[in-house]
Amino acid sequence: MKKIFFTWIFIIMTAVSLTASGIDEKVKTAVDDLAAFFTAPIEVSIGGIFIEDTKTSSDLSLFLINTIKIHASNAAEFKVVERRRGAIRLLPLKGIITGEFVQRGKTVHVTLRVVSDPDERVLVSKDFTISAAELKKEGYDILPPNIKTVKEIKKKEDMFIPPAAPPDAALLKIEAWPNSVSNTYFAGDQVAINLLAARNCYVKVYRIDAQNKMQLLFPNQLNRDNFLKANTISSVPKYPVSVIAAKKPLGMEHIFVQVSTEQFPNLEKEFTEIKNASRNTINETRDGSLAGLAGGASSGKKIMTVETHFSITILDAANFSESYSYPKPENIAEALNSVRGEIINQGGGFDGNEREGSFRTNEIAGSYSVSRNTVMLYLRELPRTDVPRVMSVPMTGHVFSINKPQNVPQAIQTVKRRIERRGGFFNGNEEEGMFKASGISGRYSVSNQVTVSITDKPKVIPYALIEYEIKKYFRGK
Repeated sequence: MKKIFFTWIFIIMTAVSLTASGIDEKVKTAVDDLAAFFTAPIEVSIGGIFIEDTKTSSDLSLFLINTIKIHASNAAEFKVVERRRGAIRLLPLKGIITGEFVQRGKTVHVTLRVVSDPDERVLVSKDFTISAAELKKEGYDILPPNIKTVKEIKKKEDMFIPPAAPPDAALLKIEAWPNSVSNTYFAGDQVAINLLAARNCYVKVYRIDAQNKMQLLFPNQLNRDNFLKANTISSVPKYPVSVIAAKKPLGMEHIFVQVSTEQFPNLEKEFTEIKNASRNTINETRDGSLAGLAGGASSGKKIMTVETHFSITILDAANFSESYSYPKPENIAEALNSVRGEIINQGGGFDGNEREGSFRTNEIAGSYSVSRNTVMLYLRELPRTDVPRVMSVPMTGHVFSINKPQNVPQAIQTVKRRIERRGGFFNGNEEEGMFKASGISGRYSVSNQVTVSITDKPKVIPYALIEYEIKKYFRGK
């Protein structure tokens, strides 16, 4: 497992330079090429990056998605938003960045695409390659922990090949997706399954774990209400069940979803059953549901059933998915108190001192270590367990002022040069402009003072620290 490495806001605003890995540079170039296709800014969400010809993710999927998100946020042509669900045609055009990868010999071939949302028509694509040896050296796993070949993945996914759909099946379309954008979880994370049906129906959700054990996840003995309201996102688990845990054994799992316009019979029988998953087992599950529903059909009712499935991959929780490195602040105690306050304000907990510590909120888990000159910050985003919003909600922002530098043109050019040198975006002049870099977005205007407005930032970084570092930079320190 590889920790993603990039610079934090302190790196952006100071002269410290860290070289991005060759892999990161290839992803950045591909994202920049995708962005260059568009002549006007476009809202994009981040979709799945799967192993080629499958719907299965791995450690490499997680790295690629996190890296794409960073570089897409820094591209002027992209505004990264949360993905919409439901077949709603959106105007103006919106996109999804998605892709796939496969190892051929000593090389991993990666394809990234921007597809239209929601019909997923390919708008632009970009191919690049990565050395398999370099990925191994950096610690990125190409396949899930319990899988040895792509052929094995396809064999497992073939269990879910559905029977021919009836002509009116589109009327009962069902979408199902996990609360992890990458379809990956660390052991101990909380898994949620989101469901969206095109009409009122009833649902069954099965889980097939990494050992191929199949069990009905929902409904269950504690929650038997499996009704889905049309065009309304529902999430499993439901009260009083509070947690579905991602747990060992590590590796690829599957979620199998069936819906019907009539209630499934004999659900109680399945509450405690555990089966070995196979194509026969899946077919028996289908046949059992259809046989039980046949009575309703014989009475003249028109009954429709459809299904879907997706995979998730459980990774080792001993690793973090993101790392940030920045110069040690002059007053480390004050900086840590500021971070502690920010985390507590988010309803989280902080336990640490001036050498090391850990913290957790509802959205992130992390730790930090302090050396003589450097602070290392390790983070991983926790999967959301609430029902997702249709779109991300913009941050309220933070505005502050800086004394006007004596030489404004020189100061602006220096800011521009340093942000662009680190892969960020800067567009401005001596009067106003905007910038995006390493998750920090903002605007500035120059009059009697320099007014800076921060519009987006990583949630763990307090505004106070960003403001302090920017002011210190403009003072030439």
